[in-house]
Amino acid sequence: MKKFIIAAAILISGNIVWASSAQMYKLDNGQTVVVQEVKNNPIVTIDTWIKTGSIDEDDSNNGVAHFLEHLFFKGTSTHAPGEFDKILETKGAITNAATSKDFTHYYVTIPSKDFDLAMELHADMILHPLIPRNEMEKERKVVLEEISKDLNSPDKILQDNLNDMMYTTHPYKRKVIGKSEVIETITRDQILGFYNKHYSPSNMVTIVIGDVNPEHAVAKIKEVFNSEYKKTNKSVYTKEAPLTKQAKKVEYITNTESGYLLIGFRGTPIDDKDSYALDVLATVLGDGRSSVLNQVLKEKKRIAFSVDAGNSTFRDDGIFYISANFEPEKCKIVQDTIFDEIKKIQDKGITDEQLNLAKNIIERSTYYSRESITNIATEIGYTMALTNDIKFYDNYLDNIKAVTTDDVKKVAEKYLGINKSAVSIVLPE
Repeated sequence: MKKFIIAAAILISGNIVWASSAQMYKLDNGQTVVVQEVKNNPIVTIDTWIKTGSIDEDDSNNGVAHFLEHLFFKGTSTHAPGEFDKILETKGAITNAATSKDFTHYYVTIPSKDFDLAMELHADMILHPLIPRNEMEKERKVVLEEISKDLNSPDKILQDNLNDMMYTTHPYKRKVIGKSEVIETITRDQILGFYNKHYSPSNMVTIVIGDVNPEHAVAKIKEVFNSEYKKTNKSVYTKEAPLTKQAKKVEYITNTESGYLLIGFRGTPIDDKDSYALDVLATVLGDGRSSVLNQVLKEKKRIAFSVDAGNSTFRDDGIFYISANFEPEKCKIVQDTIFDEIKKIQDKGITDEQLNLAKNIIERSTYYSRESITNIATEIGYTMALTNDIKFYDNYLDNIKAVTTDDVKKVAEKYLGINKSAVSIVLPE
């Protein structure tokens, strides 16, 4: 998954909305609130990010954050199970949630005339989950089915095997979805214990983007998230040791006729200055038809059906990845060609033309990604959850524009290479 691309200017239906118009507030309960008024459509997105995910789990409760994501929709003391969905659907709302290594977030997009109702339901769901035992058992089965499906998915197998090679000590080693043996036995008390430790407003960022008055939005959030301040202690983890020798895992499965490849290199946390040059390098290597790997592997040598590159950043670390899909017998030549092209950039760098094209692609993608208020809320929330600072959001494009060809060559030398790689492969049995 590629890192969210953040811009200083947002293009929405022809209207420019500057990032500086986003107003940030710190409430007495410790909660961070970001509100941005966008008047072009009568809709609003409410998105609350809890700064916890699988990073805060251990072997005994691995998967609890994801399990909790399912259970939040299962009722409170004032709303029966299913009532949240029923009320919001009648208002034309879209609701969803996601769990990652560093965060969990819950959002609702709804006509702005129903903002107050949506915010009341949103806060009630997050602050007062009952987690009824019968609903918990139903969702336990759902999560176990999701885990079972992942065991047969080439993409998930690739990602999980790569992650196992990249991380052996840091909590990033654990699967976000969890393990079946943990989900089968985890108790309600364990789930509530995790909730009570991490789900206080002081560990939350609530984003409101759309057709809403900022002062009214903040007043409403203060009302519905009303609670005492609770200090949250964030654990600091020792950085994973770098790879000094190539790691490789090949898995054979029956439900594919193609070969799949995922190469990972340890990258940087989101707020590291090298992340911008790595974004540009990923674009040069594998973003679009004109990219180096697409031209060589698909157009010239015709040894891959698809190829892609990206720079994924987390709070504590990051992964620069290259993926490819190909005929199984071409597995070795695909790997060799990818590393050959990396070596060329390490030795000779990239051209000014490649640099400028990559910057233009990033800028264009940035603007296009701002075509919905939900995307804006997601990207601001992602930034705030990982950095606690909106500056990354504000300054992203300026930092991309400042990247030089020399910067790209340096990060290619620093982070990429055969002995710094983990290679995950899936082939037909």
